[in-house]
Amino acid sequence: MKTSPKLLSFVLLLVCAGLLSPGLHAAGKVKLGLHLQKGSSYNVRMVTDQKITSKFGDKDMEMIQNIALGYTFAVQDVDGEGNASIQTTYATVKAHLEGPMGTSDYDSAQPSEVESPVGKVLAALAGQSFMMKLASSGKVLEVTGMSALMERILGSIDLPEGQAREGLINSLKKQYSDQAAREQMGQLFAVYPETPVSVGDSWAKSFSMTSSLPMNQQHTWTLKSLDSGKAVIQAHTVISTNPQAPPLDFGSTKLGLQISGEQDGTLSLDPLSGWVVGAVITLKLSGEYKFEGGTDVPAGMTMPMTVEATIRLEPF
Repeated sequence: MKTSPKLLSFVLLLVCAGLLSPGLHAAGKVKLGLHLQKGSSYNVRMVTDQKITSKFGDKDMEMIQNIALGYTFAVQDVDGEGNASIQTTYATVKAHLEGPMGTSDYDSAQPSEVESPVGKVLAALAGQSFMMKLASSGKVLEVTGMSALMERILGSIDLPEGQAREGLINSLKKQYSDQAAREQMGQLFAVYPETPVSVGDSWAKSFSMTSSLPMNQQHTWTLKSLDSGKAVIQAHTVISTNPQAPPLDFGSTKLGLQISGEQDGTLSLDPLSGWVVGAVITLKLSGEYKFEGGTDVPAGMTMPMTVEATIRLEPF
């Protein structure tokens, strides 16, 4: 077996690669949604602490990752229907990574050279932006500008020429495409209910991820409290594999994915804008990759894995 440890590290990273405001009251209910103003901006840090364990043949593998991405959402314009054009910037990037390739640290506040391929990709994000069009309902209408970001990421890849490099590049292009960013941002803003709700009410939505990992997500939210207008929402998500999706293609390796899990947490929403002002989410996943073709690993071989993570959203 000659599968690159760097490729396996990227495969495992893709496991996680993939989650808000009171308005007018009606009959004791509150309408939750976004009320954004041109010229306003919001700084939100997403901190992910996760452990990924797997077994490749007779070799146990473990990856510990602490990744903090600071986003600046700058509202450039709001049209007559309340749709906001938002410049979204990776303002800060900080990461501590431990895995088969060793230990790596990066902090955009004190930039330095990084050795791990995962660290190089994260470092390439710092200071880069894309545009997002966001409806007051939380629906992401459009994302543009990821192609320039993708070029910067591709420039950071230092794998040798060959099928592994080609497969990895194809995978990254899917993960950092306009469509992938739209899906990822869509999870963040999916929390808003379509109708007014009272404390104790629940609502649900289902999503299928297609651009990165083939996952189905069934979300349920419950309004737990309204304190001085601030909404506190309990979240629960059931995650499963999309059975209609093709295997992941890494050039020399093709992988089928079977995965299931749940995530739970709470979110707090700003009483005026509806923007998230805090969240804590815990995630547990388990499953396996099945090698379905390629030159490096026999078809039918499996790689079991588990993921445990805590995700925090906080202003900065």
